[in-house]
Amino acid sequence: MSDTWGLCIGVDASVFTNPASKKATQAVAAGVLYSQGIEVNRFRWLVGRATAPDAEMSAICRAIGLATKRICEHIAIFTDSIAMAKRALDPSLHSSQSHSLLACKALEAWLADDPLRWISFHHIPSKLKWGMQYEAHQYAAGSTRRPVDHGSRVTLDRLRMEADATAARRWAKAATDRPQDMGRDFLQLRKLGKKVISITPDVRKGGPWIRKAGGDNTSFARLCRCILNHAPIGSYYRRFNIQEPHGCPRCGAPRETRSHILSYCPGYERPAPTDRLHGLVEFLLENPEAFSFNRPAAGIG
Repeated sequence: MSDTWGLCIGVDASVFTNPASKKATQAVAAGVLYSQGIEVNRFRWLVGRATAPDAEMSAICRAIGLATKRICEHIAIFTDSIAMAKRALDPSLHSSQSHSLLACKALEAWLADDPLRWISFHHIPSKLKWGMQYEAHQYAAGSTRRPVDHGSRVTLDRLRMEADATAARRWAKAATDRPQDMGRDFLQLRKLGKKVISITPDVRKGGPWIRKAGGDNTSFARLCRCILNHAPIGSYYRRFNIQEPHGCPRCGAPRETRSHILSYCPGYERPAPTDRLHGLVEFLLENPEAFSFNRPAAGIG
């Protein structure tokens, strides 16, 4: 920064990213302050049990608090998360509201003292490894890891993340140990790979079924009907006593079941094994009428 009374601050945070680990360590927030190209201060402090966004926001708020105590007219903060810079100045209810309130209070008093004072935030992607922001990154990452203890701070978002991780582990374990609990008609699919591994539910990007189905609502609806065996096919009509044909309209088999459609009917193309998720998705794409409402059916919908 070329102006005499300017202050530049690079900020970053380091977080142990495995919320399920019993050896979790506290998050660290760090910052490096420069004036006229010379480092004038740096800070590094323990945030406690926090998410990466919470820790980044903590670093930004800490930087604002330190900068407003120095003689300067312009504060420039360099961060890899503009979203957290905006949240740092948001006094409304959120996971790290207490940090935002302190930052807003300090900034309000600092700006009120001189109408020429101003603050700016600059986005620096971490992959650039740029200047003082990268220095702050290294300073945070180089901190000695301190284990989480009973006196450690904890943020609301971190508690939510840990609760989600625990629920997901129990969900996956239940699906593996007691697959019958998912329903007798639930189609157990396998993953693509050398080993035969059943697909278990998770919460990443909507779970394995939504991720594989993509963004096509129609295809995903057909996938759900197939997996749940709740589709407009002969076996469904027979089960619920619906006045529709029970046989296969493609090959004339006396009973149209899910297994018949996926494995035996010669009227469908099967580009890949349908007992695997990728194969089932390809099957549905290749056969757009499979498990679809291609004709009006009395009593359906």
